[in-house]
Amino acid sequence: MQAVALRRVTDAAVALALAGLATVELLLPLTSVLGTGSVAVSLAVALVVCGALAFRRTHPLPVVLVVVLVWPVVYSLTPIYVMFWGQFVPLVVALYSVARHGSPRQAVIGVLVGAAGLLFLDLRVPELDSADERVFHWMVCTVAVALGVFVRSYERRAVAQARRAVQAETTSREQVLRAVADERARIARELHDIVAHSVSVIVVQAGAAQKAVDDPVFVDRALESIRTTGTAALQEMRTLVALIKAEDDESGLAPQPALADLPSLVSQMSVPTTLVVRGDERPLEAGVALSAYRIVQEALTNVRRHASATKVEVVLTYGESVLEVEVADDGLGAADSHGALDSSGGNGLIGMRQRAQVYGGSVAAISVPGEGFRIRATLPLPSSAPSSSAPSSSEAHSSVTSP
Repeated sequence: MQAVALRRVTDAAVALALAGLATVELLLPLTSVLGTGSVAVSLAVALVVCGALAFRRTHPLPVVLVVVLVWPVVYSLTPIYVMFWGQFVPLVVALYSVARHGSPRQAVIGVLVGAAGLLFLDLRVPELDSADERVFHWMVCTVAVALGVFVRSYERRAVAQARRAVQAETTSREQVLRAVADERARIARELHDIVAHSVSVIVVQAGAAQKAVDDPVFVDRALESIRTTGTAALQEMRTLVALIKAEDDESGLAPQPALADLPSLVSQMSVPTTLVVRGDERPLEAGVALSAYRIVQEALTNVRRHASATKVEVVLTYGESVLEVEVADDGLGAADSHGALDSSGGNGLIGMRQRAQVYGGSVAAISVPGEGFRIRATLPLPSSAPSSSAPSSSEAHSSVTSP
């Protein structure tokens, strides 16, 4: 609204300025005034012609008709002065305006009417009956029309480009939101399987304890298993409730992978891949272990698709309170070589971040041109996570698979 009001004020100011110049031109008079006639009638015609320019954007064709036709009609009825500021300049502005702001049809009509007005000046006004005058006013009017057409074409291209940019941005945002929703739905389905398995364990243990009520030791172990399994199931259920649910798909019956399946995943790589485990390796909650596996799986998938790497290293580091997952390759390292991991919202990185954020973790993508690409994820671990009977060591345990 403010822009529209500003344009109207500008047009009114242009019309008022030309009217003032025409008045000064006629009353002094200036050397640009030619011919003879009534000063009052000439001034009235000039004011009408200049005043019409206040509507040159909103009604470009009617303005051209007024500017071009009023003066010849009055001139045919009674002699009036030929004026530069009160007649010719408004004609140039009107022709530019109809070419700039009018529709193509209006522009054609306006140009034809303007050409007819110029022919009238050439044939009926003795003061303009010279080659210099004719070349001048035809050249200036042609330039005005050409400039109006050029500006209109340029503006339309700019508007079209801006519209396409907005559509591209909207489409990109929709794709990001769709990727987030799809990944959350997938995580929800996987957590559903984990919780369902935990509940099944609880049911089995409760049934066994019911049949062995005479064996206190067995009952105590069964109840302890029910307690720990139920606690873990409740934690997973709280996570599940926070996610967007979607209908299950055909993969719902497939067993969920775990960190123990990483060697098999690494062995499927077509480039030499090293799996390194550091710290005190121990069992993890099913959801955390699954998230770590999926992050490694997605990172390796993107290495195969985008990296042009010759070697890959997967490192799991068990800390006291966090599990760090790192996948590094020696590929191109440029951002565009990992299009699916681009920080602007590639689906691969979105899925990794969603999985890490479910458990309060984070994912970082680091690209060094010419030195490779690195995915680093951090997943918090419960401080009371039980230690396994497997040997604990701060040394690295590694498995290398070469194609």
